Amino acid sequence: MPTTDSRTFLITGGSFGLGRSMAAHLVSAGHTVWVCGRDESRLADVATHLPRVRTVRADVGTAEGREALIAAVTAGGTLDVLVNNAAVSHAHDYTNPFTLERDRASEEVTTNFVAPIELTRLFLRWRREADREGSAATIAMISTPAALF
Repeated sequence: MPTTDSRTFLITGGSFGLGRSMAAHLVSAGHTVWVCGRDESRLADVATHLPRVRTVRADVGTAEGREALIAAVTAGGTLDVLVNNAAVSHAHDYTNPFTLERDRASEEVTTNFVAPIELTRLFLRWRREADREGSAATIAMISTPAALF
């Protein structure tokens, strides 16, 4: 059922799982919804099955990715709700040569902890620069239970 109070949402990690489900629900309620992800094929699938959802390829695990994401979404002039949903978790088997050759823990910390903080900062900075601090906004934090380990 569409709402008369349409808002613009950005859902990180929105190309599958919980993020995609939230996007489907929100767009069916009449909201403008952006989702980002790293995987082009998953984003293409979202565009095919949820054509009213806007997609942008972005890696929130990098400063450049976060900056480009906020710039792309806010180019339309509005962003009301930031949903920090992107998360990664890896098995850390230190008897496995693959684990020893790659810094998988840093990727988890950056994506699960640093990225939501920095995206929130960028969102709040954009609101200040766009003179939107007086309008309603929401920041939602969703993560993976693996972040607790």
